[in-house]
Amino acid sequence: MVRKHMPPLLACIAILLSLCVLSLAIDDVVRDSTTYGDVTREQILETRNRRKRQLNAMVMDYRKKLADHSTGKNILTAEQKEELENKVDLFQRKIESMEVELEDWVRARTLFC
Repeated sequence: MVRKHMPPLLACIAILLSLCVLSLAIDDVVRDSTTYGDVTREQILETRNRRKRQLNAMVMDYRKKLADHSTGKNILTAEQKEELENKVDLFQRKIESMEVELEDWVRARTLFC
């Protein structure tokens, strides 16, 4: 008798679990959308500054690897060397673009949108 009720019971448990997961996903979306508008200018600036520091650290690390390659301390393949050079260039351009004042960036974005 217990075996006859097992498949429907398992189906009910599976449905309940999927509803719980769906509910959690909806909560995350609602929470994310409500906090988006609540971001302050200071939070945006801090995020930008933290990202600039991260990018600068990566550029310094990649430049050190390229310098080590040049001195023969650590030989890179041609692909690795080219990839590092490209990353340094891309990250430098990103850092330079982040140097623009936030207000100028917002003004420029609103003109093009």
